[in-house]
Amino acid sequence: MIFGGRFRDGSNEPQKNDDIIKIKTSIENEDKIFSEELPLKYSLLAEFTVVELRRLCSRLLGRQLPMQRYTSPVNGSEESLPNVKEDYIHFLVDEMGLSEMIEFARQNEIRIGHNPPRNGSMQ
Repeated sequence: MIFGGRFRDGSNEPQKNDDIIKIKTSIENEDKIFSEELPLKYSLLAEFTVVELRRLCSRLLGRQLPMQRYTSPVNGSEESLPNVKEDYIHFLVDEMGLSEMIEFARQNEIRIGHNPPRNGSMQ
């Protein structure tokens, strides 16, 4: 069987390895930023009211938090559960960056308590 040198010619290997290293480095950097920003995002969003969190979802993400559904194990009836503040916070922490949250707070004059985020200060 003749493969025409396809598998013997490793000319693309160095480029593939470089690309893989770049992708891995990029993912590691994004994970590091996410981990560093996570507590800051939570503390900032905890200062928002539910109305402000809803507005943040619709204005910056263009959508609202999906309603949660509950099926009763007793009779099988399905009900919609209202989203509470923590639901919005968990949703937004995954969907947005800290700088976007801070900018939204500034533009909408959302009052932040005594402990504003250190990274990208609100002042």
